[in-house]
Amino acid sequence: MANLANVPGIENTSKKFREKVVEIADRIKVDPNFLMAIMSFETGATFSPKVKNKQSGATGLIQFMEKTAIGLGTTIVKLAKMSAEDQLDFVEAHFKRFTGKLKTIEDAYMAVLYPKAVGKGKDFVLFKKGTKN
Repeated sequence: MANLANVPGIENTSKKFREKVVEIADRIKVDPNFLMAIMSFETGATFSPKVKNKQSGATGLIQFMEKTAIGLGTTIVKLAKMSAEDQLDFVEAHFKRFTGKLKTIEDAYMAVLYPKAVGKGKDFVLFKKGTKN
């Protein structure tokens, strides 16, 4: 198994979860520490598949929006009822289209936050002052 960094909340994950993250990372060709860091951040270090953003309704390990969940063949309600290990299948499905493209943690996080920014570099403008975002 790859050496996973001690990300905040790693103690809230099972050995099975960590092994599955490493397997997924290998398939999508990304550093497993990037995935762990993203899930730690998005869940407030809980790694809970039930975590829900009170403002947006985004749910789960990578804070799936309802539209994204539907595109993956599920819903945020169903995702919230899954185990963390089962929800990883949807994390992989989300990241699959970026296979081999996530060379930096910034790109890996953009695959969650703003997919159009993947591969654009650090100078790419995500949001402009005065806009909703």
